Amino acid sequence: MRAGSATCRFRMTVIGDVLVAQGNLPEALKSFREGLAIAERLAAADKGNAGWQRDLSVSFNKIGDVLVAQGNLPEALKSFVSCDRERLAAADKGNAGWQFDLGISHERIGDVCSWRRAILPLLSSLSPQEGDHRASSGGGQGQCGLAARPVGFV
Repeated sequence: MRAGSATCRFRMTVIGDVLVAQGNLPEALKSFREGLAIAERLAAADKGNAGWQRDLSVSFNKIGDVLVAQGNLPEALKSFVSCDRERLAAADKGNAGWQFDLGISHERIGDVCSWRRAILPLLSSLSPQEGDHRASSGGGQGQCGLAARPVGFV
């Protein structure tokens, strides 16, 4: 069953990637979240399986990427922080792929924090009728630093 679940998770990721390429972000997000649910079950079933732990982190990053594209920076940040690549990179410091993945995760967290710091003042200067839900969701600029601290960033 685990091999079948891993294949299903992979398929959900590929479907999500195709949907992103087609510009269908809501369906891509749904597909990536279905893949995440499978990856969470697999990773929980075998915490020592580094491949499944990495698949879990990839799922969080895919979701974060779609959320960024949708303009939902607070939720994107949560997803990027949840990917927990610190643990994988620390477990095998000689694994260049995991070190690279960690760098990508830090870059994404930094990008979202930078965008939020640039965008929030602009959105907050708009009247409630002119702005949208992103101006009030997720708190202020300082939240980026707080959210990133658990993964050793900032």
